[in-house]
Amino acid sequence: MNLKKSPLWLWPNTLSLDAPLVAIAWVWMLAHALGVRYFEVSALWILFGVVWAIYITDRMIDSWKSPQLREVNFRHAFAWRFRWILSGCVALTIGLATYYTLYKLPSAMLSAGVAVAFLVFLYLLSITLGKQKNIFLKFLPQGLFALICCLFIVDRLLPQMIFVTGSTTGGITAASLFGLLVAGLVLRLSAYFKSERIPYGKNLAAGLIFALGVAIPARLYQSNSPEVIVDVIYPLIDGDKFLFTGIFDTFYNIAVLIGDHLIRVVGTIETVSFGVLCMLNITAIDLWEHSRKSDNPEVKAANEMTLTMGIMGLFTFLVFYLLMVDQTAAPYFYSILAACAILHLVNRVRTNFTLDAQRVLADIALLAPIPFYYLFITIT
Repeated sequence: MNLKKSPLWLWPNTLSLDAPLVAIAWVWMLAHALGVRYFEVSALWILFGVVWAIYITDRMIDSWKSPQLREVNFRHAFAWRFRWILSGCVALTIGLATYYTLYKLPSAMLSAGVAVAFLVFLYLLSITLGKQKNIFLKFLPQGLFALICCLFIVDRLLPQMIFVTGSTTGGITAASLFGLLVAGLVLRLSAYFKSERIPYGKNLAAGLIFALGVAIPARLYQSNSPEVIVDVIYPLIDGDKFLFTGIFDTFYNIAVLIGDHLIRVVGTIETVSFGVLCMLNITAIDLWEHSRKSDNPEVKAANEMTLTMGIMGLFTFLVFYLLMVDQTAAPYFYSILAACAILHLVNRVRTNFTLDAQRVLADIALLAPIPFYYLFITIT
């Protein structure tokens, strides 16, 4: 594909700058909703750079696995043509982000970064192994995530359920984690055995991980995390332990660390609702692409209904949830409702636009609420 034919308005998407811009915008809105009025500017630059690095890596992997994408998408053509330069930029970005996280930001940010990095690793590993015929390799990332959930439940939640009289928090949280795990595995198995064209499981994981990365800076500046990274990797630097034992203990600590951040950050309505919004955004593009490739009107109608039901489900839930939200947090949820409405509008009129324009409009749906949010908080 000739990159010179890419229109100017498409270049932010081609350069993978759309997702970092969305991340910065929503971390600002979430921070305001949580009452956080200040955090390090370097945290925003790190978030921008890491999100860009993840997205450009994802596109390079997709271009490597599916060469046909380079012929139909400007973003994949760009990622593949300049893969060596972009790989160097990704390495430099991750290196700078690691340095600033180690020496410039609070120690809690480093432990949170390790948790997110491990989840991103599992996500990228899942994409890389997605077409493996060996079922063990194909489901290795999901198995590791299942092991993390089980270790966290055993270490943190079961003792609370057993030893804390009258406590239901552990049981509810364990059930939530188990439900998330089962839902992910069911979606993954359906994709494997039924050859689903829409990767709902992958999109759900991408949306929640993106929401986790966006929420962490705001959440940690609201209330510091008790975990310190030295405690997590201590088994590896403890001279009294064997290497194998140290590796196992470190993995165990990382599993508990990830579980803690999943519960403290993802286990909130603010993060989950934004994560579902991101999933709907990603899924919308997949459904629109699928509809364009199909000549069957029933398939097109089913795709439109699937997206409409998802948007209306999130919209309806938040309308009722807003009855219990205080005035400070309400504009944040109004913004999610506005994004849902815009995404639904784009879904209804999408046939008037090219597929590239639809992708840009899907990004605009996430960015359009920002001026209204600013205006609302200024007035109130």
